Amino acid sequence: ELNGGSAFLTIPSISGGMSNWTFETWIKLNQAWTSSGTGIQTIYEAQGSDPDIILQLAGGDGGSMKFRCFNPTDNLLSAKTSWNGGQWYHVVLTYNGTKAIYVDGVFDSQSASTCNNNGGGSYHTIGSFTGGTSGFLAGAIDDVKIYNRPLTLAEIKASFNGQQNNYSNNFTGLRGGRVDYTA
Repeated sequence: ELNGGSAFLTIPSISGGMSNWTFETWIKLNQAWTSSGTGIQTIYEAQGSDPDIILQLAGGDGGSMKFRCFNPTDNLLSAKTSWNGGQWYHVVLTYNGTKAIYVDGVFDSQSASTCNNNGGGSYHTIGSFTGGTSGFLAGAIDDVKIYNRPLTLAEIKASFNGQQNNYSNNFTGLRGGRVDYTA
């Protein structure tokens, strides 16, 4: 659970970067987010020597989720503009020369604009912006996956359907560390 004030996660750099990629996660906001939302709640940032890749809810964007690349500074806004508090949403970003957003296993929006970042970044943050200094998410993020290729719509739907009614538990006393797996 991220508190919206100081909690976030950092993931190390992805070796070699990626020219085509997918970012997939589940999010649950503590409070509803609509067109009247103010401030910034960041879900993901890949920070590098510009451009950055950012996924966030930002006031002034009409309640949309924003997929942003700083170089060029263009924003792809989700068609979805209302997010319920306490509800889990499956969110997927893909890039293969075109930026796309998928919400709950369904295509949401896309942009043919380029995103010159190679997806590697010098670090990745989950739940905050600018390396943990602002834009904190008030809510929960689960099952973050970063792929070195864009998932297809069929794969995104299968992932959503396979995880929608997943078993969950709050485990305690687990040893920290990095977990890698190959599918």
